[in-house]
Amino acid sequence: MFVYTPMKRRTSLNTLVGAVSGALPPLIGWFGAGGALGVEAWFLFGLLFFWQLPHFVAINWMYRDQYERAGFKMWSNGDESGRRTATLSLVFSLCLAGLMVLPGVFGFVAIWAVGGTLLLSIWMVRLALRFLGERTRAAARRLFLYTLLYLPGVLGLLIFGRRA
Repeated sequence: MFVYTPMKRRTSLNTLVGAVSGALPPLIGWFGAGGALGVEAWFLFGLLFFWQLPHFVAINWMYRDQYERAGFKMWSNGDESGRRTATLSLVFSLCLAGLMVLPGVFGFVAIWAVGGTLLLSIWMVRLALRFLGERTRAAARRLFLYTLLYLPGVLGLLIFGRRA
């Protein structure tokens, strides 16, 4: 909070710092429950970190004028065409899709669950591509709304596909 809040008025990197703080709770909970910070814990950190970025980029685009008026330095500032902002949503969605391979590689969920998470991720990439192509508030909103369904969908697949 002491770093993130002042950064909002200084640099657009505030979004990355905010994503780190938003992704820490699974690590804290995992460690607090007595677990070693193994690959599963770091995977959850990565999932929340990369999920927040396309989620927030879409919000940022929809309300870019308000962020700018408030004096916040955001990725959408000065991006009149939306190309940079939409490209970031695509890059972060691709990172998230790549991350979904790890539960299968490390064997902590069943392969059908990995397939499900990949399908959900491919749909997010599709929506990010659509946002890049259209660069409209409606396309950003579709991406944003999908992110609200994506995270519980992925977490559900990971829970039900968990290997003991």
